[in-house]
Amino acid sequence: MKYTEEVRMVNIEDMKKKRFLFLNRLYELSGGSTTKVFDDPPSQIGKELGFDKDLAWNIVIYLKGEGVIDRIIF
Repeated sequence: MKYTEEVRMVNIEDMKKKRFLFLNRLYELSGGSTTKVFDDPPSQIGKELGFDKDLAWNIVIYLKGEGVIDRIIF
């Protein structure tokens, strides 16, 4: 494996971990509800986890694309 491939794998694993942490916190805040509506969960959760706003929104968009989050209202 080349160095760039190793770095890419580390970055992928890091993003998976961050997405999991974000999703877990979203689940905690919703109390497990599938209908809970938040005013600004990406910024709130991202801040709690030490993520910048762009990373938090990228995670939300990814989770939406995977069908994990039902909808995003901008």
